[in-house]
Amino acid sequence: MFFKTEDGTILHGRMAGCGRELVIWAPGAGGSTIGAEKWCEPLEDKYGYTTFSYDLRGFGESKGLLFDFKNQIRDVQYAIDAAINRMKERDKGPDRVILIGHSLGSIASLTFGVQDPRIDVVFGISSLYSIDDFFVVDNKADKKEKELTLASIGKKILNSIKTTLIPPWWFKKFISFISGGKTLPMPKNYLTDELIKKVYLIHGKNDKYVPFAKSAKRIIEDYGLSEDKYLLVDGGHEFEKEVEEILEWIHSKL
Repeated sequence: MFFKTEDGTILHGRMAGCGRELVIWAPGAGGSTIGAEKWCEPLEDKYGYTTFSYDLRGFGESKGLLFDFKNQIRDVQYAIDAAINRMKERDKGPDRVILIGHSLGSIASLTFGVQDPRIDVVFGISSLYSIDDFFVVDNKADKKEKELTLASIGKKILNSIKTTLIPPWWFKKFISFISGGKTLPMPKNYLTDELIKKVYLIHGKNDKYVPFAKSAKRIIEDYGLSEDKYLLVDGGHEFEKEVEEILEWIHSKL
């Protein structure tokens, strides 16, 4: 199926499953319905949910610019509309709407998604909390950022840089270059004491791209989240072996 954003961009979505509870999957940077399958298919087959996933603008079958982070974050609003409307057309609810976002999708979920009164529960996986906190220099690897300009990073971003630089350093430069100095929506500026009540967090203990101490831990401390509101797993930023553990925990919270 296809749906339209406020600026007229056509995005592609996938709905599957036959449950009355709807799970919307918001993908990370470069994400698509194909990458969402490892999360959505178990939710459909094992746990009985209906799921909706979508291709970020510029990826898969969606139109738009690649790595248009600001709009990709805002697009979660239109994905929610499309998913709920399609669910209603099937005359199968939704009885409840759950939003799960990973990385960039988690930023989207914890900024605009969480504000939607139709969303009952939000799970943020591997999310940034604040770009300002993220860019704080606190070790030698971070200090090396000053040695290269954004222009030089731009020339390398599509070839050797990802393999030659250590993950945290490359990831920061990548975000800085792609965002072009624009202010991106961040959960720190949108979450409130009321909204945090429907939020759960998942993070990898070994996440080198978005370190726990600079992201989820800040949310936990700022809002005094109890241990039952977050899950730390042994993975990094992307999850392979931990998917089953994460989905079982998510299901237990629902």
